[in-house]
Amino acid sequence: MKPFRMLTVWTLVCLLFTSGCLDRPSDVVDMTVEAVDSETVATAPTPEETFARLQAGFPNVFDAEFKTLRKIVNSKTYLDFLRRENSIDKTVQDFDELLEVVPPPTERYLPFLEEHFKTPGEIDVVGMHRMMVYTRNMLARLCEAPQDIFLIMDEFAQASGNDEDIDKWMSFRFGNQGPDVIELFSVATADFVKKIESEDQARIRESFEQYGRDAGLLWLALREPILIGHILNDFPNTDIFLRWVDGKCNQLEGH
Repeated sequence: MKPFRMLTVWTLVCLLFTSGCLDRPSDVVDMTVEAVDSETVATAPTPEETFARLQAGFPNVFDAEFKTLRKIVNSKTYLDFLRRENSIDKTVQDFDELLEVVPPPTERYLPFLEEHFKTPGEIDVVGMHRMMVYTRNMLARLCEAPQDIFLIMDEFAQASGNDEDIDKWMSFRFGNQGPDVIELFSVATADFVKKIESEDQARIRESFEQYGRDAGLLWLALREPILIGHILNDFPNTDIFLRWVDGKCNQLEGH
């Protein structure tokens, strides 16, 4: 088993249970690009102007299955705005392609990485970001189907263990380390993921309280594309999403 395969499974267990482990049982989008307005403008629109154009073109953002939000993030208006905001020269065709070139939030990961590595670099930021993507997807799936915990654990370990960026990072940092070191880092990582999730939940609640759900979600799309990617990729509907936002997905902890 690869070092990270051990890490990911242990991280999952730490996230779910505050005491002990469960005995394992014997068995176990429509992505159409839609432009709101193709008119060429002399100067780049401000975030407020972009918000107004998207709001006018796509009312009722907070629908049950995020259908309107998916249209927004694949619109030319939205994609062009984020390309400018993130200084991306490459032309992107859809939101998934955009997420591949938007840089990970280095400033968010560095404080944690600096606690564990003397001189964290790009390989650490990219590896941590990829690990965060898989871990948060796993937690969202558990929010929807906690009874499938062991199946989800297996799929999580398989997918993350086969990720080239993660494998490269784990080999670089832990290739010569023993399991005790990996387990200690896993526990710290579990706490860090909880912190990130809690911060994002608070930001979403704050945006909803300030602007309402429709406008609040649209502002998040403009300001937090990586978070919106997490929402669209990991939550099948707004019911599960709101359960997570309200912190009601931790019912398995302590069992």
